[in-house]
Amino acid sequence: MTMKHTVFNITVILFLFSAAVQAQSPGGVAGPVKWATGKDNGTVQLSGTGGMTFVGVGRIQQGSEQLLWNVSTRSGKTGRVQTTARSANLARGTFMNYTGRDTLPQLRLYSYSCSSADGTQGTLSIGKMTGEKLPVRNLRDGMVEYAVYDRALTTTERMRVESALALRHGITLAHSYFNSRGEIIRNHYRLRAYNHRIAGIIGDAVSKLDQTTGESSEEEAVIRVSTRSVSEGTSFLWGDDARLLSFAADKGNGKWMQRRWAASMVGSQTEPLALTFDTRCIRSLKPLETGEEYYLAVDESGTGRFPVGQIRYYRARDSHADSIVFDGIAAAAGESIFTLRIAKDFFATVETERPCCSTAERGRLRILLTGGSAPYRVTVSLDGTIISSLSTEDSILTVKDLQQGLYVLTARDRNGKTLSSEIMVSNADMADMPELQDVQFSKGASREYHLETQGNYPCRWKTPKGRYLSGESVTLDGDGRYLLELTDGEGCTTIRTLDVSTAAGDIFSRYDVSPNPTEDGDVSVRVEMSGSFPLELRLYSPDGALMQTQKRSADTYHATRFHLSQNGIYILEMKSGTSRKSIRLVRK
Repeated sequence: MTMKHTVFNITVILFLFSAAVQAQSPGGVAGPVKWATGKDNGTVQLSGTGGMTFVGVGRIQQGSEQLLWNVSTRSGKTGRVQTTARSANLARGTFMNYTGRDTLPQLRLYSYSCSSADGTQGTLSIGKMTGEKLPVRNLRDGMVEYAVYDRALTTTERMRVESALALRHGITLAHSYFNSRGEIIRNHYRLRAYNHRIAGIIGDAVSKLDQTTGESSEEEAVIRVSTRSVSEGTSFLWGDDARLLSFAADKGNGKWMQRRWAASMVGSQTEPLALTFDTRCIRSLKPLETGEEYYLAVDESGTGRFPVGQIRYYRARDSHADSIVFDGIAAAAGESIFTLRIAKDFFATVETERPCCSTAERGRLRILLTGGSAPYRVTVSLDGTIISSLSTEDSILTVKDLQQGLYVLTARDRNGKTLSSEIMVSNADMADMPELQDVQFSKGASREYHLETQGNYPCRWKTPKGRYLSGESVTLDGDGRYLLELTDGEGCTTIRTLDVSTAAGDIFSRYDVSPNPTEDGDVSVRVEMSGSFPLELRLYSPDGALMQTQKRSADTYHATRFHLSQNGIYILEMKSGTSRKSIRLVRK
C-alpha cells in the first residue's frame, strides 16, 4: 500500500507540472480572462479590482474613427473606451489622443493598460457601440486577435503579449520582441537602424506560435521567409533599414541593393530557410543586364560591412514573373545582415585596406571568388604592370604591399570562366573627403561641376581622354571616369573617382503598365526616367473626360495605380517637362 501511495503522489505531481508547463497564454503571461482569434466581437466580464489590460490586432478602415472596445457598468453607463484615434475615461471626462495614426498600415496592434479600478468594472465589449452614441463608427470586422486581462500588466508582461500577437500578424513594434520564456529574441535598441517591417518565424507552443512562414503586413514588405518546420524555442526575426529598393554600383564590388535587413536568430534551426523576394517592388524595370543574376548576400559578422571570410552568397534558384526564390539558407544563432547583389555567374568580392601616406603603411586586398571552380589563375595589375600573379585552389586570397592607384583584377577558373574588375585603392589620408557620387547630365545642359572640400585641398583632375584639369570648379565635357587627386599640406595625396554620363534623349527610359487589358479595372503603372525628373499622369475616360491627375516629385522611378471604373479604352498621358507620352489602357 505504501509503495502504491507513493507512486500515485508522484504521478499526480508530474501531471500537474506537465499541465502547468503546457498551459497556453500569449507571450507566456498567464491569466487572460479572454484570448480570442478570428474577428471575435464577444464580451468579457471584468472585476476591475486590479485594473485591466487590452492588447489586440484589428484591420482598420482608413479615414474614420472606429470603436475598439468599451467597458459598461451594470447601470449601462460607459466607463473606459478605446478607439482608433484615442482612449478615454468617460466617467471622468479625460482622454488621450494618438498621433501619427494616418501613417499606420491598416492592420494595427492596439494596447491599453490601466491600474485603476475606476471605469474598469463591468462588461468589456469588443467593437460594439456605446449607449452614449459616441461620434465613431463600429469596428465592423472585429479584432483579428485580442487578449484581455483583469489587471494591469507590468511593462515587460505587456511587451511579451504584444510580441506574440505582432509576430503572428506581421506587425512592427516600437520595442524589443520577447518569447514566452521572457527572453529577448530581437533587441530593438541594438538593431535600431533596422526597425522597419519586422516579421519572423517562430516555434513557441505556449503562445500558440508554430509559424513556419513569416511576412510583414506593411507596404513594401518585399520578402517572405519560410521553412518546413521550426524547433520549439527557436525564432528567426528580421527588419529593414527603410532605404530604397534599388541597386547602386559599389565601385569594384558590383551592384548592391541599397536596402538591407537585419536578422536575429535564437535557438537552433536545423531545417534550411527559403526567402522569396517580390521583384515588382524593385525601383527598376530592367535590373539585370545580359548574363547577370540575383544573389542573396548574408553578412554573418552582423556588422553590415560584409567582410570577406564572413559573407555567404545564395544564388536565386527559382525565378517567376514577379518574384525570385533563394533556398537552402543556413541560419545560425545571433545577428546577421542580408541584402541582394547582382552579379554574373563568376564574380569577386573585394575588401580593401587602404595605405596611408603620412605613416608609410601599405595597403592590401582580400578577395573572395564566387561561382567558379578551382584552381583559379589570378592576376592583379597597376598601370599595365602585373604586381601579383598566382594559381590557387583557395577561393579567398590576399594581395599585400599595395600603394595608391587604380588596380585591375582578372581571374580565370578551371572551366574557363573569367572575370575582370577595376579597384581603386586610395590613401587613407584626408578621411574628411567622402567618395564622389556619380553624375548624370541632361542632354544639352551645362556640365559645370563644383567640388566642395572641408580642407580646401588643391585638386587635379584626369579626364577619360587623359587630359588634366585643375581646381574645385571644372567643366566635365565628356562621359566616362574622372580621377580626382587631392593634396594636403604635408604633400600627401588621395584619389577619388567620378563617373559621368549623359541622360538619353527620351526622358521616359522604360515604362510598364500591367495588366493591360485588365478585367477588374486595377492597373499598375511603373515609369523609369533617364534622370531625376518630376512626373504628371493624367487619366482620360473612354469619352475623353479627364478622370484623375497625379503629380509626383522629381525621382528616377515612379510607381502608382489607377482604377478603370467601366469597360472601354482609356488614355493615360505621362508628362515631364516638354516630354509627353500617351498609353492606351483597356478594361474588358
